[in-house]
Amino acid sequence: MGRRVRGQADLILDNNIFYLMLVVELPDKPIFDAEKYIGVDMGIVNIAVDGTGETFSGAKVNNLRKRNARLRKKLQSKGTKSAKRLLEKRSKKEHRFAADTNHCIQ
Repeated sequence: MGRRVRGQADLILDNNIFYLMLVVELPDKPIFDAEKYIGVDMGIVNIAVDGTGETFSGAKVNNLRKRNARLRKKLQSKGTKSAKRLLEKRSKKEHRFAADTNHCIQ
């Protein structure tokens, strides 16, 4: 291929599908200077503490993690096919719970 020129367009055939490749120049976004912002400190005991001093406790999540750890231990020692299915199901459930809790905090 030769030298690329700004504003160039290429028509490409790939697996019997035509693609039109265009070169577009966009202006830079202006720098946003925030006047008010909130900092968030993420932790273990308190999941989050924001800049205004509001704390979000991690007790609910930690209790669920401990419960799931006990269940995981029990299911892993069992080792059956159905136990492995339940382990996968519990893993997904714990992940969804933690993601939802973090989302509600933000």
